Amino acid sequence: MSIVDDRGRLFGRFNLIDASVVAAVVLLLPVGYAAYALFRPPPLRITAVEPKRVVKGVATHVRLTGEHFRPYLRAEIGRLQPSRFLIETPTTGEFAMPDMEPGTYDVALFDEAEEVVRVKDAITVVAAAPPPTISMQLVGMFTNLDEATARTVKPGRRFPDRGDATFEVVTASAPIPDIRRIRMGTMIVDAPAAATWRVPAAVRVGCIFNFENQSCGFSGSPIVPGLALPVAGGVRFIVEEVRADAPGLPMEVTVRFMGRPEVLDLIKGGDVDRLADDGNGGRAARIVSMGNRQTVAGETLVKMTGGQPPIDVTTQTPDRVATVEAVIRLVAEAGPAGPTYRTNVLKPGSLFTFDAASYVVHGSVLRSARLAK
Repeated sequence: MSIVDDRGRLFGRFNLIDASVVAAVVLLLPVGYAAYALFRPPPLRITAVEPKRVVKGVATHVRLTGEHFRPYLRAEIGRLQPSRFLIETPTTGEFAMPDMEPGTYDVALFDEAEEVVRVKDAITVVAAAPPPTISMQLVGMFTNLDEATARTVKPGRRFPDRGDATFEVVTASAPIPDIRRIRMGTMIVDAPAAATWRVPAAVRVGCIFNFENQSCGFSGSPIVPGLALPVAGGVRFIVEEVRADAPGLPMEVTVRFMGRPEVLDLIKGGDVDRLADDGNGGRAARIVSMGNRQTVAGETLVKMTGGQPPIDVTTQTPDRVATVEAVIRLVAEAGPAGPTYRTNVLKPGSLFTFDAASYVVHGSVLRSARLAK
């Protein structure tokens, strides 16, 4: 039997052309597989993601370590893409973490539209810790209170009633009828507010210190005199003074007051500075004793050293001017230049104002001394 017959069949059974095609395919299979194995991109791997924990709102660069990284890859965190993904070497890459809500997210790499590798739960975003607060005392006024609530404002009371207390009452005076202080340019008008009450008080709060402008903020606003802070249920606290949350410095000062005799005649032992009306009875200045009273006529020159440079004040009167020395006890605040009262430094030569319920007198400090607590 011939190998190829007259009809072109191999051994009389297979068509020669078909057999050639089959043989070519069989020979090309190993060649094709070898070419595929040789030229196909090697598989990508991510072996490490650092850091694994990032803080929301904090700019963070995430570094990927792995194998076979190549240009033009696209990164995805959760469903967001970083603005830039930099391939440094075939084993390292880096991207800027986008701002994402707290949670745990996958990291995936894409080649065009095709996902090539994914790491499950690779990055956890956590909320930023609240900044540390400084405990301060605010002196001022609770306002817009109903009568029942006003009577509950006493030392130890906390506002709001539930949850973390924002305001803790340190000292408080008796409730008084409320007013609305209306400012029109430089003019201030106090208008009665019917059916509401106010309570002078000092409260303890936590404020956030700002290094840039050296201020302390509460509820997003720097604390300044006149600031109205929301308390709860429409109640406000009007800030009049800010001081450190500290016991204060007990002091005894001797002050020489000068003025018309009929004004200085009103001063008597036991008088209390109006600071006590703001819920600060324990810190308010109290006159202990008086002495060395003198009356002079004509022109009096008094040297006030509270300013820079010192101020010479000359008082001319047609009749008499009186001076009197008063020993006063008070609780001062610590200040950078020494103990202070009503923001004035308590050292010899400094100005001193005593604002009583029925009079106000001005003078200068002669002596000051710390008292044992």
